[in-house]
Amino acid sequence: MRLIRRVVIVLLLIACAVLAWMAWNPILPSNGARSVRVMVPPPPERLDQRWQVVSRRMMREEDARQIKRQLAAVGLHPKVVASREQVQWTGFVDPYSYPSVAASVEAQARWQQQGVVSTVLHDDGGYHLLLGRFFSPREAEGQRRRLAATSLPWRAQSHTEMAVVWRLVFPPQSKQDAEVTWRLAQQQGGVEPVMRRYAPPVDRYTAVGSGAR
Repeated sequence: MRLIRRVVIVLLLIACAVLAWMAWNPILPSNGARSVRVMVPPPPERLDQRWQVVSRRMMREEDARQIKRQLAAVGLHPKVVASREQVQWTGFVDPYSYPSVAASVEAQARWQQQGVVSTVLHDDGGYHLLLGRFFSPREAEGQRRRLAATSLPWRAQSHTEMAVVWRLVFPPQSKQDAEVTWRLAQQQGGVEPVMRRYAPPVDRYTAVGSGAR
């Protein structure tokens, strides 16, 4: 009897411990659902929200390819692209016509003394001095100031013609990445980059190869 009494006491103690644990740690009902976290990637950036860096236009393909090689050294890889566009040229001339080569060379020397390099041209009217010819408005304005500082007369002439020009065109990027590309290109000099919203090409540009010659 004493043994049975001890067994009953032990069982009662175990039952009390189990009930106490269940009171502190209740079992929550489960409906069988499981929580699953799914990582959804952001929507792709729209083409009209992307930006593109484009260099100034150049009149010689060799100039564009030389700058392309310089940009490759800093990790930039634009394409050389050609297009046919209207170009406005501004030429500066000595207003006089000279009857002989000797007279034009003498006039060249006077311009040289003023720090201006000239080229002798000849036509039916005689010999003339070309003081520079530019398609870049910035360069034309610089020459205009240099000539205005001299003591010799000169004249400006402008005309427009269709010509093939070359540019460096960088891949479309987000605005933040395009700003980085613009700064790196600007630091190289000779690029004069602009940043604009990207628009799919409409046959305005024609790629002329991706490798440097």
